[in-house]
Amino acid sequence: MKIRARESIFIGDTIEADIWGAKQIGTIAVLIRDENQSEEWRKLLKELTPKPSRNTKPDYVIDDLMDIIGIIKHITKQKS
Repeated sequence: MKIRARESIFIGDTIEADIWGAKQIGTIAVLIRDENQSEEWRKLLKELTPKPSRNTKPDYVIDDLMDIIGIIKHITKQKS
């Protein structure tokens, strides 16, 4: 099965590691907010990962993984 990057969705919880990488390959990037993530973990990620440009932004932001269903419906509707 051949799937182009723009036809796939990447869900991550950090701009620095997840969203930046997804945007680099052209994947739809979804940021899931994780309020349980410790500040120490966030600092470590910022130190160890590439520095994204200031305008690195996810295509969508969700609070719950179940919200991805609405995003998939939205994307599917746009294509038809």
